[in-house]
Amino acid sequence: TFLLPAMAHFEVVEDYFSGVTVNLSDKDLKLEANVFDERLFLSLEEWKQQGKRGVWLRIPLTAAHLVAPAAQCGFVAHHAKPDYIMMKKWLPEDA
Repeated sequence: TFLLPAMAHFEVVEDYFSGVTVNLSDKDLKLEANVFDERLFLSLEEWKQQGKRGVWLRIPLTAAHLVAPAAQCGFVAHHAKPDYIMMKKWLPEDA
């Protein structure tokens, strides 16, 4: 199993509802789908351990290749605008 270095975490903003919004950097947007998938999976495990309840992920259409890996990690579309899709995932298993 390939493990990413600790510095490979996504930048996030925490909200008042025990959730996080992922701010994808320019480097994140250029990741290959399989690397993004692994990084997202590891981040989700960490956020679950931290007791986070939900994750919001805004993917610009210029990085549409990241939508499928996000969906494979359990994200669903919340809404879309002409230049991005907002995806969400609730972390509690009973949500």
